[in-house]
Amino acid sequence: MKKSSDSIRVYLCSSVVSLYFFSFTLFSQEAVKTIRPHFTDKVDLFGRNYKQKWNGEIIFSLDDSYREALPDSIQLDVHIAEARELVEKRKYFPAIRLLKGITFCQRLIYKDKRNPKFEVQNTLNRLLSENQDKREELEILTEPYGCYAPNQHGEKKLFIESKDFAYFYEVDARFRYVFPTELYRFARMEREYNWKVSYFRILLPEATSEQTFESEYFRYERQIFYEPPSRIMLSIGQTYHFHTVSDTSHYPDIWDGRRGLSNSVKKASGFLRKEISSGIYKTSFYLNDETQTRSYSGFETYKFKKNKGLGLFLTCPLEVQEECASIWSEIK
Repeated sequence: MKKSSDSIRVYLCSSVVSLYFFSFTLFSQEAVKTIRPHFTDKVDLFGRNYKQKWNGEIIFSLDDSYREALPDSIQLDVHIAEARELVEKRKYFPAIRLLKGITFCQRLIYKDKRNPKFEVQNTLNRLLSENQDKREELEILTEPYGCYAPNQHGEKKLFIESKDFAYFYEVDARFRYVFPTELYRFARMEREYNWKVSYFRILLPEATSEQTFESEYFRYERQIFYEPPSRIMLSIGQTYHFHTVSDTSHYPDIWDGRRGLSNSVKKASGFLRKEISSGIYKTSFYLNDETQTRSYSGFETYKFKKNKGLGLFLTCPLEVQEECASIWSEIK
């Protein structure tokens, strides 16, 4: 009889202990749910919303806050999630643009050229392969690409690269890319050559609403030197010639034509171009609008190799011409 009582006592004790541990485990799980939410709402460097799960996984949403941005090297995980979402939503050209930028960031960061994010390169290769029948769109809409990253002195810069035209620039980190959204808004095919212009801008403190940029800028559709007084514009123009050009001394005339700079327009706008060093020109001009005369200054330079040409243009309001000169001197 005593043995039976001891067995009952042991059974009861073990049941109490089991119930205690079950309750403790259940309480711990509930506590985790209470203390640690499933995800946290966050904002990236460009003011765009994303969510981060408790396990570190990032979910990027193409909501109303979304605007395209060149990737920043310190938030590559966020940009990778962004690229994944673009692919999921079948926005292939923005995805390719971004993936090119991400791989560019990785090359800038990992100097030994190793790429720890194989998912990125594999996805980019797949998208490029699947869109090989759209080579013109790929070149116009996904070149150049860029990355915000520290330079060799630890200063944050915007690095711009084009594989197709083999150029690489390091510029002021305040520049933002004007992403091409229409195939022939920024590029055109002529009888003897193709041309394309890529725009980067710095909005000054007195800048007007972003929504007015397209209508205000493209009032002067062919005059790419024009820019409202609240912005600094960097333009990279490229041409691909169908035949070898033996005499490139007149290459700047091509871009004068593209910008609508006929002799009469030059005279009317007071356009002046002065060579300040070998191949480097300083420019000045003014434009009249409904209310006032606006004055501008800038710099430009040209390069030509085989059948490919480049024109680099920086245009600034006259009020910030010293800052403009400083920006130009740092472009590498």
